[in-house]
Parts: sequence; C-alpha cells; structure tokens
Amino acid sequence: MTDNRVYKNAVLDDLELQAGLKSINPKFGDFVIRVAGEAWDLPLIDQKTKALMAIAVDVVNQNHKGPGNPFAAHLDMALKQGATHQEIEELLLFMCVYAGFNKVAGCFSTLNEIFKQSSVELRNAAMISAIKKADYAIRDQNGTAVFYVLLWKRKSITLDLFDDYWRNVHGPVCARLPGQHQYWQFHLADNQGDLWPTIEGIEYDLAPEDQFNGIAQLTFESEVDRQTWFKSAAILMDDERNIFSKAIGYSAIAGNSKTYLDGIPTGDPNGKQGILKFHVMLQKADAISLDEFHKYMTDSFAAAVIQSDSVLKFRLHLFEEVDNSRPDAAGVSHYEPPQKQYQAAFEIAFSNPLQMETFFASKEYAKAVKDQANYVKQLLPFAERTAYTFVYNGKMTLAGQRSSKVANLIEKVGATNQLKSDIVSLFTKVQEEDKMKNQNMINGRFLAVSDDNLPNLIPKQEGATSQRIHAISSIPVNASWSTVWNMMLDKVENPGRYNPVASDYKILERYTNGVLRQMKAANMIVKEIITWDEKTGEIRHKLVDNPFFIGEAVNAVVQPQSNNSNDSLILTYTLDWEPYNLEGRKVAQEIQEKIAQAVEQAVLKGVTVAEQQEVQKKSPHAVSDSKVNGGKPMLETLPGTTSDMVKQLFARGEAFDSEGFISFFIDTPVYQFGNLEPCLNKAAIKKSVDSFFSQVSALYHEIKMMWEVGDVVFVEMDVIYWRQDGSVVTLPCCDIFRVEGDKFSELRIFMDANPVGDPTIPVPATSSVLTVSQEKRIITHNVMKKFFAEHTEGKKRVESGFAPKWSIAGPKWSIEPKSAIVTNSKG
Repeated sequence: MTDNRVYKNAVLDDLELQAGLKSINPKFGDFVIRVAGEAWDLPLIDQKTKALMAIAVDVVNQNHKGPGNPFAAHLDMALKQGATHQEIEELLLFMCVYAGFNKVAGCFSTLNEIFKQSSVELRNAAMISAIKKADYAIRDQNGTAVFYVLLWKRKSITLDLFDDYWRNVHGPVCARLPGQHQYWQFHLADNQGDLWPTIEGIEYDLAPEDQFNGIAQLTFESEVDRQTWFKSAAILMDDERNIFSKAIGYSAIAGNSKTYLDGIPTGDPNGKQGILKFHVMLQKADAISLDEFHKYMTDSFAAAVIQSDSVLKFRLHLFEEVDNSRPDAAGVSHYEPPQKQYQAAFEIAFSNPLQMETFFASKEYAKAVKDQANYVKQLLPFAERTAYTFVYNGKMTLAGQRSSKVANLIEKVGATNQLKSDIVSLFTKVQEEDKMKNQNMINGRFLAVSDDNLPNLIPKQEGATSQRIHAISSIPVNASWSTVWNMMLDKVENPGRYNPVASDYKILERYTNGVLRQMKAANMIVKEIITWDEKTGEIRHKLVDNPFFIGEAVNAVVQPQSNNSNDSLILTYTLDWEPYNLEGRKVAQEIQEKIAQAVEQAVLKGVTVAEQQEVQKKSPHAVSDSKVNGGKPMLETLPGTTSDMVKQLFARGEAFDSEGFISFFIDTPVYQFGNLEPCLNKAAIKKSVDSFFSQVSALYHEIKMMWEVGDVVFVEMDVIYWRQDGSVVTLPCCDIFRVEGDKFSELRIFMDANPVGDPTIPVPATSSVLTVSQEKRIITHNVMKKFFAEHTEGKKRVESGFAPKWSIAGPKWSIEPKSAIVTNSKG
C-alpha cells in the first residue's frame, strides 16, 4: 500500500497500477487501461467513490481470491484517493446486507492480511527512512589520497594489551606527524567468512598466520601531504616493534578511495559505535587485469550496493601494488608476497542484524554479486570491534592530543576545563614544536636540535584573553520554552536576522539533528557543524575547516535557578574560540571586540523576536500572522537600505543640520514629536527641529535595536541631551519611520521630552531602554559613533563641516573607529 496520491484519473494517472496490469499480460493490460481509464474518467462521480464502488463489486463477485485478483489493486486505489481503513471496513459491513455475510467474511479475511502486510512494510520503510535520513559521505571527500595499513600484533602480547597500547600510546605519536587529514584506527575481530553468503568459486577462509588485528587508515588532501607524512614517519618505526609483528601498507591514489554512502552521524568515533560494521578485503580473479577488477568494483558492485536502503555506510578503496621495497623495522615485517596481496577493500555498515540479513536477501545484493565470481578470487570480511580517531579534518582530536582513554574519561566526567586553552596549549605547543623539528630532518633522521634553540612558537601575551576569543551574554526572556526554542532553530537557518555581522549564509548539508552551515562573518568564512538537543535546550556550533580557530559556540535556553514558575527563562550565548596558529592570534586581537558585540546583539535580537512571537501567540489578531508588508517576515534584521537612511537622518540631527534633515522627507510628510501637533510639510518640520536645537548644545542617539518590516523601521533607543547649562539628561525613545520611494513619508517620535526643558523633572537612570533584569545594563554598539568614524557618508559629512555637535560641545567625544562605549551605569 502506498501513500495518498489523489489522481484525476485513478487508472490513467497511476503508472504503478498500469505496470501491474501489463505484468499479467501486455495486451490484457493495454485493453483494461484503455477501457477502465475511460470509465474512471467520467466526470460526475469522484475517484474515491469509484474506488469504493469497485471494492463493493469485488465483494459481490468474490474477486478477492485466486491469482491476478483485483481486490488488492482496488484497495490500493481507494487508499490513494484518500479512503481510510475504517471507511473500507464500514463498506464491507454495509455489503453484508446486500451481498451476504459469507461473501463479506472471506473478503474481511483477505483485507486483514493485506492491511497486516502493509503495516509491516510501512514500519520497515519508516525504520529504514529514519536510519538513512542523513548522508554524511561528503565529509570524507577532501581526503583524496589514502594509506591503508594492515597490522598484526606481536604473538607475545595479549589482544587487550595490543588494543590499549595502539590507541593510547602509538596513536597519539602518529597524530603529531604533519600532513594528515584524517587518521583512524579500526580494531578488528578475526575473519568471519561464515557470516557472509558464499558464492561458488570465491574463497572466504584465511590461514591463521594471515589473520591481522587492525587497520590504520590515514588520508591526505594531496600527494605532497602524503610524502610529507612518509618523510616524518621514521619516528614510528622505533615504536612499531613494541606491539606489531607485521605492518603491510596499501596505497590508494587520488580518486581511488571514496565514501559512497554514510549514514553514521559521528565521523570521529572514539570506541564502539553501536552498529554492525565490516572491513572486507578482496583479491581479484587471476584471469582479469587490475583495471578490469577496479572497473567492476565501481561500476557494478558499488553501484548496486548503494541502492539498498539497508546499507548504512559503504566506502571503497582500490589499491595499488604493495611497495615491498620499504625496509623492515626491527622485528616488524613490511613484506607481503604478491600472491597474498589484496587489490581492494570496502567498509560496509548496517544499523542492526536485521538490516544486514535484509540486505543479503535483497535484489540489490543479488545484482551486486551476479558476476562476482568472474572478478573476485577471495573475499574476507573482518568485523570491526571499535574505532578511534586521532586526526580529523587536519586537526588532532582530543584522543590524538591525550590518548583515547583520557579522551573517554574527559567525556564521561564532563571535564570541560580540560578543553580550555591553558591546558590544550600544553599539548598543541608540543605539536607545533614537532613540526618545527620536522623542518630540520634529513633523510628521515632528526638533526640535533636543542629545545632551548627552538623559537617561541606561542608568543607570551598579557593573559589568556589576548589570544582566546571568549564572549558570553545572558538575558531573561519573557516567552515560553517552545517559542524560544523555535526562535533558536530559526536563528540556525537565518543567522542574518539576528547577527549583524553575518552574511552570505547557506546550509551545505542537513543531518537528523543538525546541519553543516557556512557564512561570512568577521571578514572570514565560518563553517560550522551545528547540532541541537531540545531536551537540554542547547544548540552547539562547532567550527570546522577554519584557517585560524578551533572551538565552538553554544546557544541555550536555561530554566531559572529558582523554583518560581513565574521567573523568566534565560537566553544565553557563549562563544569560545581558540587560535591555533600565529596568524589566528593576530586575527583574534582584531575581531575580539566585534565578536563580543555580535554575541550581545544576537541575544538581544533573539529575546526581542521570541517575546514578540509570544505576544502574537497569545493575541493572534494584534499583528497579522499571514502577510505583513507584502509577506516579509517580522523582525527583518539590519543592516538594510532603509535602516541606513535612518542613521543618515540621525546624523543630520546630531550635526544640527535642519536643511539636511528635511531633505529626507517627501513633500507631504507627517512628522510628530510626542503629543505635539504633527508637522505636515517640510517647512514646519524645519521650524520644529530648529526650535529644539536651540534648547540644547548636543544630542546623541544611543541605539539599542532597529527592525525593518517592509517599508517600516522601528528604532528603540535612548537619546542623550546636553543642555545649555552643561547638565545631561537621557530619555527613552521609540521612533517609527515609514518610507515612500527613497524618502520618509512619516516619522513619529514617542518620547516625553519635557525633562529636556525642565531640569527639575526627575529622570531615574533605570528608565533607560538599556536597563534589563536586576537593574543590569546592556552595553551598546555605538552605532552613530561608528557611522561618523567608519561609514563613507559619515566621514564625508565630517570633512564637509557637518561634524556631530557632541564632538564639539557637551562630552566632546573624538571621532575614531574605536570610540569609547557610552555608559551611564552605576559604578
């Protein structure tokens, strides 16, 4: 049974039905389709009713039995046209009266069998769909060249000791060598050929001496990187003899290792993954060439396997001939006779044993192995016990830095302090020193270089904050959990609505509970793997492929610590980036302030969006949900053309340029200040603003937030006035602008301006729009200061003699790109 697909003609439009009819007999199928299609095309009775009528006829004629009966097809047609199981059951009960109870009883039996089978198929399809929802194969594409090493443990050590030493001692040493893009260890069980369906002519068993215990897989972005690693790998040779008796390395040149399908969310495992995964080694048949074998593996075998919904992962490696010229290390063999060498390997994974058995019974598997005996001589599956990652996307993992065991302990305990810069730098510094030493190597041997002679690779600076970018902002939000969470998810999809420095953002990949997103921010490309967990209320942004930084940011909604249900939720955003090279440290110093401001702005905007959406939920008629100003979304973020016009108008006001001020209005404007009479022409506006300018020596717009909604801009701000007597007053204000073409048609200023002219009227400091919960004060972004210091139009205004009055009188602030932050907070 299929999903509802309502057709105009349930016969002529249903290709699946037509194929079934033709499978009985092509001529019969054509005849039925033509005649029945014409009947089903009659206009007065709808398709659903016709399908139910067809089932009723089947009951009368007892068409539910025997090969080729139409009962199941008619059921399928009815369901596609929107009929429910309950409606069909009621139809059969109705037919008891007119066709007879005995006839209906047999139909009910067939109906139950069909529905039962349909339910099983739907459950299986849903399960497979859930497993296969995401495909992460693209994450391996940069590792174009592969070194694939089969490893045999020493006979004198136990398997447990081999596992522990390899992942906790040898792995971190290898991770520090240059050039690697990815480095995995796969710890394997012995060959289990009996688990695999056998094909006559193919060998599945392996001699005991040929059973290996693990695979080291290293990938490189280029052949140059691979050679860089090989030249530095001499240090590993001394360690091989501690645990290995044999190490056979296979190479796959660029393009010959490919991940076709990957539904496993974690690409950098550190232990068991909770799935069934096999590493399968293959020898080609003697009668065919290596090129013919490789072509079969890609064009026939891989192409068929990846069509199966039961396969969770499939990665194929096509090998070159083993280079036996590599000398043996002390007690470790690097030689493999040609007759024992493999020409390919593949990784295949299943979510559970049922999916594996379903795959082996599938038509896709049958197609994949149809001619396999002609191309494959030996096929040896090795079950994966555990997998560990030491280098991922060119960077050491925590296991690479500290060992798999330590990484696992840190993760289990939740020891986040171990991830902080002062501890991580102790290990990353060693890596950079290793790279420096590597530059002084000749023919695989280190020159004697004293540690005292190494340059200071990580310059000492005044405290950790000079290198690390750390910003946090937390603000109470008066909205429900679901409203805040939906806002946070929208922020993932549309960061530009919340982050003033975000642009050119796009989703590169989608996963079950996350995305891979790229955007431009702080003058660099920021790529992040973003994952979310509604249970914890956290959305994590992990940097990937960043040329300067490692780290993550966490956007979270937090329950208040008190037990008072009336207390507001807390919206918080924490960003922690650590530069990992000298250039990164320079960039960190340049962008740290901008990032901190962007974090504050993002939280402020998130709070505003969530609170406004909460109001809309409680009062849906207060603001239209469907279309606002041509369907534009509420709270469209800055910067925008209209918002820039607002700043230009404010600049005229701060320079007391009334002529320039009125030039921004149409000829028939509406301008209203507080509860005063509105000005309905430019001359009246000029007279009003000139009068106001005469009462003060300077003014400044301390902008908290701006919103563009279609042709309307809302501005929430404080306005600071310096009176003629030298005193200062700060008043909360909200301006609403409406635009017509490239001019303002309306400006309404909502403010009580009486304290400007009457200093005896008290204005408490907490009346500022910058006051938040517990009398805390938001740090603003000096929008207008930056306009005069950095904006092209603002700088031209200053050069033309229209400097803001606050730079001449009142506070006499200097006009600089990094001017001081205005605060009137206590202390």
